[in-house]
Amino acid sequence: MSNLRRSASLAAVAAAGALVLAACGGGDDDSGGGTSAGAAPAFNISTTTIINPNTKPGGTLKLGAGSDADSWDPARAYYGFVWNLQRLYARTLMGFAPDPKKAATVVPDLATAAGEASADFKTWKYTLRDGLKYDDGSPITSKDIKYALERGYATDVISGGPTGYFLCRLDTWPDGSTFTYKGPYKDKSEPKVDGQPSMETPDDKTITFHLSGPYASFDYLMAMGPSSPIPQAKDDGENYTQHPVSSGPFKITQYDADTGITFERNSNWDQATDQIRKPLLDKITIDYITNLDDLDARLKAGTLDARVDADLQPTFQNEALADPNLKKYVDNPIDGSLRYLGVSPDVKPLDNVHCRMAVFYAINKEAWRLAYGGAITGDIAPNLTPAGLPGHDAKVNPYPNGADFTGDVSKAKAELSQCGQPNGFSTNMAFVNQGTGAARAAAVQDALAKAGIKVTPKAGEADTYYSQFIGSPASVKNNKLGLMDAGWGADFPTTVGFWYSIAAGKANLPSSDSNYVNLNDAKVNQLLNQSNSAPQSEWNSIGRQVDDAIMADAVYVPLMWTKSVYWRNPRLTKVYSTNFFGPYDWVNMGVSDGT
Repeated sequence: MSNLRRSASLAAVAAAGALVLAACGGGDDDSGGGTSAGAAPAFNISTTTIINPNTKPGGTLKLGAGSDADSWDPARAYYGFVWNLQRLYARTLMGFAPDPKKAATVVPDLATAAGEASADFKTWKYTLRDGLKYDDGSPITSKDIKYALERGYATDVISGGPTGYFLCRLDTWPDGSTFTYKGPYKDKSEPKVDGQPSMETPDDKTITFHLSGPYASFDYLMAMGPSSPIPQAKDDGENYTQHPVSSGPFKITQYDADTGITFERNSNWDQATDQIRKPLLDKITIDYITNLDDLDARLKAGTLDARVDADLQPTFQNEALADPNLKKYVDNPIDGSLRYLGVSPDVKPLDNVHCRMAVFYAINKEAWRLAYGGAITGDIAPNLTPAGLPGHDAKVNPYPNGADFTGDVSKAKAELSQCGQPNGFSTNMAFVNQGTGAARAAAVQDALAKAGIKVTPKAGEADTYYSQFIGSPASVKNNKLGLMDAGWGADFPTTVGFWYSIAAGKANLPSSDSNYVNLNDAKVNQLLNQSNSAPQSEWNSIGRQVDDAIMADAVYVPLMWTKSVYWRNPRLTKVYSTNFFGPYDWVNMGVSDGT
């Protein structure tokens, strides 16, 4: 897998409706502690149990990654593996339970309890715990959370991340494209809703949000990086990623964007204030290794414990699955994510829907999946919504493309005739220049060529692919990226949590834009707004309607609902997989040898 934004645990998402309702009603202050019973290593059990339970402190966790983070600034990060690593150093008002069976349960973190919501879900109040401190010993206050959210409005400085969820709810945008408030670097006022401040901090422990509209899932937003506190005196804007202040049990002590990053214990973090994290380790190192086969070799040799950002590569994956002595250290969970091909209407002749539909029929999804790693990496997707999310229905297939999803050339050519390109056309395809990216691009190229569509692959670097290559509308147009290989998972397990960033018109941004095809469909926008205050009984219907409307737009070719293939070193202890925020919960992990 490449750097997916987010992935959701199926087991956890299945009960998401009840979780959201409980969170919105206040609910229990239980942190979700009481994790599942432990077990010895075995294949694919980490999503239901804790492997090698242990309370022995000390040691260094040695991890690998194929590239750097998109950002270590909690407001700007959008790679799923970085959200997971934020649990080391960036606490939020709400967080996710430390239990494989409760992975999508939002529980209090900096806050004493879930948000106190008004009946219309437009006002939310939180109270901070006592004794919260940054790594320099200074106190964490509610004003630091307010400031952290305000800086997101400086979109020329703080680009990327899930800021789209927050901006339109905490300020007005009178012209439909820019917000009244411009962020704290240039604007000395504050964001407002209906003429009144949208965030109130009457004292250092209280923060109240007044939203522009109902939002029943607001507790989920308060578990995202942008709600992590930042003291204004320590903020240096776009450079904050180099040395973010720590509010968690670890702090960044070394960082080189080319070679790696090191986290060590934060002596000013107090276990008594934190019900989510129970760290054992002294240090966590992450080496950046662009040669992924070399990374896998280090995993096999035991010099690295795990990879933080993606699966095994096909060679080691096949070897590990074939050998029972290795297979017991492998997990293969369904992760609730989607792999797809973006088809941009901003690039001619794909501005014609029938030219786009030709791609849908011509694609060979089985060949693409084989290039990705085979059946173990996921199930071919007939539509967009992965299992466990509202609207999922594996029987819906709006663009049947031949036996076993291997392509229907005759239907593709019929669509080409309707779009005035009977002999086909030429377009470019973006892919990540890493891992199986080139092989996947070649599979698309070969399939579409049979219908007369000539595809020229264009590579993007892994650490900037989503933010600057396909995540920049200007880049898409300048590079004529008609097709874009991409992946997506739910930011949180609701219709809005899956669809907003990739489908809402208001989510379009000038850079780090996750809506790569600039979709702005009035029906989709209306359905997403409707889902913000809809009762649970309507979630499945709304989710299905959103999927149907986007498929009718023919901008996202669904390729595969993914599974992951993760490796864990035998020396690791207290191991459990929570794909909602990453392969494993690094902050609570240990090592058996203490080294």
